[in-house]
Amino acid sequence: MELSLEKRYEIVFLREHSAGPKFSFGFIAKQVRCSKSTVIYWVKKYHENRDLSISERPGWPYVISAKQDDKIVKMAKKEHNITSIQIQEKMKERDVGISVKTVRRRLRKSGGKFSNEISKPLLKEDH
Repeated sequence: MELSLEKRYEIVFLREHSAGPKFSFGFIAKQVRCSKSTVIYWVKKYHENRDLSISERPGWPYVISAKQDDKIVKMAKKEHNITSIQIQEKMKERDVGISVKTVRRRLRKSGGKFSNEISKPLLKEDH
């Protein structure tokens, strides 16, 4: 899990700042709730280049643009019961060739919680 920028600067402040208390790595790890090796890593990185931002990671580039990503999310919000397969088909009509997995990944990244449809009613009418 990735530490927020605030927590990274908190780690460096607790260890290195001239007005700070200069706590041990273990104590800082308990306070920030991360591992001791993480604290050591960020303090070392701060000493090397005074920068705590995360560098760009390697990997495949995104298949779709941010605009297309927004369209997928809007479709899911507009039609509550739409499936990822239906979204893929609608995007295919717009000449955007993406997989169902990409649709699901984009929806999950946007904060959606998606599951399979319930096959039977939860309560009977007697309840």
